[in-house]
Amino acid sequence: MHAINIRAAWEAFDADAPGPALRLGLPLDWSAVAWPEGRPPARVRLVRRFGRAPGVDPDASPRIRLRGFAGVVAIELNDAPVSFRDEDGWLVVDAVDLQPRNALTVLVDLARAADAPGLWGNRAFLEYD
Repeated sequence: MHAINIRAAWEAFDADAPGPALRLGLPLDWSAVAWPEGRPPARVRLVRRFGRAPGVDPDASPRIRLRGFAGVVAIELNDAPVSFRDEDGWLVVDAVDLQPRNALTVLVDLARAADAPGLWGNRAFLEYD
């Protein structure tokens, strides 16, 4: 298995209003984020851009695994909704169709995310089997 850590270089946007992006790394404490409006939005759209891993077998089945992502409402890959499931505390997106350049978008309900114990988003991987 080949795994790539995707915890750094996320962009956060207010999901319900236009505005600038904030650069965030995971894990994070939502209460410590300096929001442009001075208060957190109700929903956050997190975007992580990444490329297909070089040197990985083209027949390998990639999947995305996220741990500690409380309050996730939806996940998209390259602007298309993808289904995900909870597997022992991990949010898992199976057999994703990766392009040379990709954008993973996670829509988060901050009220639900803020209620979760500990830091948010403590693990995030792109894996190839």
